[in-house]
Amino acid sequence: MQLRRKYTATFLVFGFAAAGLYGCDSEDEPSVRIDDQAEPDPEPEPEPEPDPEPEPEPDPLSGTLYLLSSVSIAGDGNRSAYVQVIDSIDAGAYDLSTAREFSGGPHILIREGAFFVHLLNEPVIEKYTVDENGIISDEPVRLNLQNTGATRMDYGNVLVSENIAVSIMTDVQKAVVWNPTDMTIVGEIDISALDREGYELETWTTVAIDGKVYVPGRYWTPDPEYRVLDIVSMTILDPENLTIVTTAEDDRCSSGGAAALGADGNIYVLGDGRNNTAQIRAELNNEEIIDGCLLRILAGETDFDEDYYYSIPELTGGLQPITEMSNGGPGASFGFSRMYDPSLLPEDFIFGGLFDHWSVAAHQLWRIDLSDTPAAEPVEGAPYSVIGYNDVPLNGKIYVGQSEDGTLSEVFEVDPDTNEFVSKFTVEGYFNYLGVVRAE
Repeated sequence: MQLRRKYTATFLVFGFAAAGLYGCDSEDEPSVRIDDQAEPDPEPEPEPEPDPEPEPEPDPLSGTLYLLSSVSIAGDGNRSAYVQVIDSIDAGAYDLSTAREFSGGPHILIREGAFFVHLLNEPVIEKYTVDENGIISDEPVRLNLQNTGATRMDYGNVLVSENIAVSIMTDVQKAVVWNPTDMTIVGEIDISALDREGYELETWTTVAIDGKVYVPGRYWTPDPEYRVLDIVSMTILDPENLTIVTTAEDDRCSSGGAAALGADGNIYVLGDGRNNTAQIRAELNNEEIIDGCLLRILAGETDFDEDYYYSIPELTGGLQPITEMSNGGPGASFGFSRMYDPSLLPEDFIFGGLFDHWSVAAHQLWRIDLSDTPAAEPVEGAPYSVIGYNDVPLNGKIYVGQSEDGTLSEVFEVDPDTNEFVSKFTVEGYFNYLGVVRAE
């Protein structure tokens, strides 16, 4: 692996050729009088075209209905999300022929009988209903947040309860509390205290735990250097009272992601250096490397436990984490993250940017024991893969999409207790989201 700065680009040029056919009359052909020719036989009447075969009706959906989302990324980087309702995650190959398309790859949330689309090109949340037959409503109910000053939605959105949801709007430094039942704004929380001069703020994997909202603060400079702030920050919001409870910070590792509630009642956070870029940047510049680490907030507390720190490379035999930690849902005993193995990079690999290694199959899913003395091990049967979208927790399991180039994803189910990796179905595009939209 060569660790030097070099930007390379590859362009494919396709050419098209066209051929023309030409003919000419001969002057030497004998002439024939038209009245010397026999009357031609009349041409038979053409047979009528058969009626087209009717399109087969799709099999009716039944039982538990799931909302499946995948994302297609065009060559120019533009994204589209494709949403469809399915009634089985045990087998099947799902194309996009009946999926609903949403441009821009918006963030999607699911609740019983409905889903919410957070548009990235305007400050609007759209609510679609899904009936018992899996039919998605044609027209959504729209909630416009332009009065907050925002020009678009962000990715930090979470459903807290039947009547409370929160959207983090980093551009205007507000957390907007809204009602997902009647689609009205409840109030706002000023989060300007999270601002850090010279850094952009990313809060994509915001989660709700026991009525509170946990907002990860991931800071990076908006320039080619992409310098990640070496701190783990977690802000806790109380949406019921429209207040900030606290912001917990820890500088023992870099840029933590989503909060995970363990079976012991503690909150665990994995610092991944904004998906390993802090470690890569330090290596390229011969700087000190800050390991990814596991931290926790004790049950009932609001600050990080000073006595709890575990280096991820010490648990994995030297491998750094490259994805945020997910678990099977609140109260799970294990967390999951992909580990990056640099030995699997091609010998001639050159870093032109800090994310280049994401597109190499050098990352494997590991299970981390969320306890006083954590351990880590690879998920049995999990292959090395490229980095796609976050893993999805559902009903105590983890669903993981594997794709070579984003054309087709194979979706696997991970059982946290058995640590097994089992193929379930395929879907066109990058697997993005899965949730129950109608329970049986």
